[in-house]
Amino acid sequence: MKPTLIIDLRPIQSGQINGVTTSAKNWITDIIKNTEHKADLILWTTGFKKPQIPKNWLKKNHVKHQHTKLPNKFLNLILSRTSLIKIDTLLKTKAHSYFCPDLRPFRLSKDCKSYMYIHDIAFIKFSKFYSFKSKLWYKLINARKIYQRANVVLTNSEFSKSELIKQFGNQEIIVIHPYLKQNYKTKQKTASPLKQPYFIAISTLQPRKNISRLIKSFTKFNQDRKHNLVIIGSTENTFKKIRQPKNRNIHFLGYVKESLKKKFIQHAEGLIHIPLYEGYSLPILESLTLGTPVLASNIPPHREIYTEQINYCVSSNCDQISAEIPKLLQQKSVEFEKFVDRTKLTNLLLA
Repeated sequence: MKPTLIIDLRPIQSGQINGVTTSAKNWITDIIKNTEHKADLILWTTGFKKPQIPKNWLKKNHVKHQHTKLPNKFLNLILSRTSLIKIDTLLKTKAHSYFCPDLRPFRLSKDCKSYMYIHDIAFIKFSKFYSFKSKLWYKLINARKIYQRANVVLTNSEFSKSELIKQFGNQEIIVIHPYLKQNYKTKQKTASPLKQPYFIAISTLQPRKNISRLIKSFTKFNQDRKHNLVIIGSTENTFKKIRQPKNRNIHFLGYVKESLKKKFIQHAEGLIHIPLYEGYSLPILESLTLGTPVLASNIPPHREIYTEQINYCVSSNCDQISAEIPKLLQQKSVEFEKFVDRTKLTNLLLA
């Protein structure tokens, strides 16, 4: 008899586009592909309205979408505070394992093994940048308890692993790097979406991403030049909002479609990515894969994952950031290949 795996889609059902949801969708796509003839999958969502999920996920006979109409806020509160509801019993299934691609409250029967992906602990390290509503949510769900309850914790880098252990104690933690779609890299030549030369930044508009210093540093660099800065990324309710200055050379585009984002990356002089804290940084991988040079903050996960493939700066020093930007103009393009084991997560869930 084939095992049944529950994939929790709560982290992606809101429709927001960011590094967490992008990584989750890539993992789920490969789990579906790699479990055909090996396991049955239940893709689980909850809430008053049944959300849309990618149609190609449901084309396989071993995949089923189950939706429960319990409101998310109520369910999160119940799952974090009591054991009255267990996800597998709610879905009326005897499950072999459960996977959630981001931090969420959960309860399961003893025979169901749980895998919880925790990207980083920014919500603790930089809680001052989160909205009051988000701070309250993290307090109510009790991240420490979720961490301790999971049979296996997954995370995106050795740096994040060490952070989790320092904060919450010892636990079985396995590092699984986020990755891009298999066909992400393209040889197709496209026209530049902007006539003038530009640099690009890809980030949600929140203080931890250091957008204010990015703007200050670029403005200093650009005093005697005519470059532009394109910032792709939208504001999320999770975080305090940042002020968007008026500058004709700085363009806030908000969310753009994946195909257009790739065009912007391909034709940019370089990506400037200088967050104060990060667990992985998917925009760096996107840029390097497309041959675009990168200037990034000198923080442990960047050094660990991208080593000498990118240029580094101190993210708190605007003078140094602006002085490092010209190196991207000299570099022009990069070649970067990173091996990705797309079966690692599936093999874990089936073990």
